[in-house]
Amino acid sequence: MNDHVFDILGVGTREDSYTDLVAYAFENHEIFRRKFLENLAEKRPCIQGIKEQREWKVEKRLPVECPKDCISSTENKCSRKKAVPDILIFGKNIRNIILIENKILSEEAGGQTEMYACEVLQKLMAEKLEVEDPQFHCYFLSLSGEKAKSDTFVSISYSDVVKCIPDELGDTNLERLLSELRQRVEEYEKVDVPRNDEKLTHYMDPDENYRYGFVTSIRLLEKLCEPLKQELELKNLVNIYKGTPKIRGHGNAPCYLWSDACWSNILRSPDCCPSLHLELRWLEQDKTFELYVHLENVSCERTRKTFRERMREAKVKLKSGEWRWGKKSNSNTIATYKFKKELSYREFREELVRQLDYMLPLIKEALQTMEQPRSISIRNGAANRED
Repeated sequence: MNDHVFDILGVGTREDSYTDLVAYAFENHEIFRRKFLENLAEKRPCIQGIKEQREWKVEKRLPVECPKDCISSTENKCSRKKAVPDILIFGKNIRNIILIENKILSEEAGGQTEMYACEVLQKLMAEKLEVEDPQFHCYFLSLSGEKAKSDTFVSISYSDVVKCIPDELGDTNLERLLSELRQRVEEYEKVDVPRNDEKLTHYMDPDENYRYGFVTSIRLLEKLCEPLKQELELKNLVNIYKGTPKIRGHGNAPCYLWSDACWSNILRSPDCCPSLHLELRWLEQDKTFELYVHLENVSCERTRKTFRERMREAKVKLKSGEWRWGKKSNSNTIATYKFKKELSYREFREELVRQLDYMLPLIKEALQTMEQPRSISIRNGAANRED
């Protein structure tokens, strides 16, 4: 019986379990601690003397009250009552404080890293740790080395953590858990893109193809989309988000979002340009993909309404019965395309390109008509704008 202890205890994807393991290994395994500090120093060369320092202490999930004047790096006031950083590594006679925010199969929520970067909050953390004149060094730990929302955080991945684990391990409880962690991360890293002839219903089933819980459908979707990057960039589409938002009737559905810079009203007047994106979503229950054209709520309702009208006008010129068009006048979903089941990866890519070649010109035409000057008519002595 070779089941992992993580899985026997039902904590195989529990974030706090891995936070505790990293913190415990740092405190109790000399080789792991030395290599871990070396890795942090390589990622942030400005840290002075941490590799030589021996007397480190660790605090996990230290609760700190968020002061009213706590300002995030985006100049927004903190809305949380408490800050609870996952790991703080420090020493009473050391100025350096290492802050690590850990994510396992989850996303940064509520601007956590921006909050932790706040100098007012950092001062309160240092007071709790009894560290004078502190210098914070912040790291964002995740499976893939994701970028934090705050630019003050340096990204590190669990592959970096695994490099700190000695090749030869003993039979202590800690070393057995470190060995399990290495196996789980290695399986995660070995996920490859689908073969051209591979059915996507088979590829997108993590339970059938992978033993440990780190490989989920969002990881598979991420790898599936990697070869599409160059092709989509030629169409001016870049990835703006990947994650697993909760979808009514489908639970947490993994999705990938693309947008064109010309689709954002940040660069153009909100009065003449809505913000929109394309979304590719895997529906686990249906075992198929759907592609959506979505409006975002940052646009005013009047602008979104006008865009919906322009899209309806444009689609008449280029008819296709393959897309479902949103019927509700206030819906942010403009259109939806459902892929056939049991497609191979090659068939899926060909179909995706074909549908984009249909939809992108419609979006372009709709936006262009919105930019045209509105005519002015005089009715009952008053000027009236006409779209």
